[in-house]
Amino acid sequence: MLIKILMFGVLSSLMTAQTSFSGNIASNTTWSASGSPYNLTGNVGVPSGYTLTIDEGVTVNFTGDYQILVLGGIKIHGTGAGSAATNPVILNSYSSGTTQMIMFKKTDLSNSSIDYANFVGPQPSIQLADESEHSQDATKNSDTLRVQYSNFSNTAVYTDGYSTQAGLIISNSTFNSSTIKGYYPRSEPIILKSCTIDNSLIFSDSYNYGIKLYSSTVTNSNFKIGGSGANFVIDKSNIYRSPFVDRADGCSVTINNSIV
Repeated sequence: MLIKILMFGVLSSLMTAQTSFSGNIASNTTWSASGSPYNLTGNVGVPSGYTLTIDEGVTVNFTGDYQILVLGGIKIHGTGAGSAATNPVILNSYSSGTTQMIMFKKTDLSNSSIDYANFVGPQPSIQLADESEHSQDATKNSDTLRVQYSNFSNTAVYTDGYSTQAGLIISNSTFNSSTIKGYYPRSEPIILKSCTIDNSLIFSDSYNYGIKLYSSTVTNSNFKIGGSGANFVIDKSNIYRSPFVDRADGCSVTINNSIV
């Protein structure tokens, strides 16, 4: 009988494990399933030189309008087989939040990667930089952030750097009721490969460096052209019931080998 009680106590402890976190990490840090869920009670910082790793099976809850600011690196590694997630990382945003869940600034984006993650809005999920022509970072993002086998629901993905050499590639992922936007002006290109997009907004703002879709399917969505300099490339993709709106002089839309 004593053994049974002790075993029940251990199981109860595992079932109720959770971790509250805010502030900067002070070393390379791993959030593992044994400490999940991780409840963010304030902004989280990943300083330059450090990496935050979030393991498979972890749930991250944003309990307020907070964000993870990445100056170093973040590796979000759920697991799966092909396009099917078997043990994803889940990021649940604050119910009325508007701040980006993960912001990348002044970092080499090749030090970060996101695989098999589920982003649940309404907070925007990912943003590269937060610059304008007259308010630029002394050190800019560089290289490319790669996201694959992830789901975006009722959220947004933004690029908002200014004349950087950085970029965002999202592959084998799904978007539902979400926004994909490159901001004005000269913000980083967004490349979507083998993605499925439904009931969403795909928005290339004026002088954005472009949104490019390859081997993707878009349904019941809108392509928004922000103005002069906006541009889309659609290649080997299927576009259904998804009009282009707000046409403007000086924009570019290139469609190759696709059904529209």
